[in-house]
Amino acid sequence: MALTLGPAAVRAGAQTTGDEKTWVGQVEKHGRHYDYIGRSCAVEDPDPCPDYTVKYQIVPTSTQAARALPKVAGHRAKLIGHKELVREPGHNGTLVVSEVQSNRAASDPVTGQG
Repeated sequence: MALTLGPAAVRAGAQTTGDEKTWVGQVEKHGRHYDYIGRSCAVEDPDPCPDYTVKYQIVPTSTQAARALPKVAGHRAKLIGHKELVREPGHNGTLVVSEVQSNRAASDPVTGQG
């Protein structure tokens, strides 16, 4: 049995923290990948979100997400996905993203600032 892993593959042993949620923040190119820079909590999280900024490495899991990331780099975007309990050096975690939306996240949903 052959197993082929492409760019959508997540590291072996990665554990998810939940289902698909919405993350709104800045997308920045970082070497050969993209980073999410924003709040540590998803929009749907019911608990108050700590007021500090995190950097999560983005791992796209769909063609749409992979193609959209270069277009939204340097701008705010809405990312649909889930957080993994995997940390790469220089990152607070990993966001596994299935969809990227832009022009719908003009401001932070909590503070209203853009």
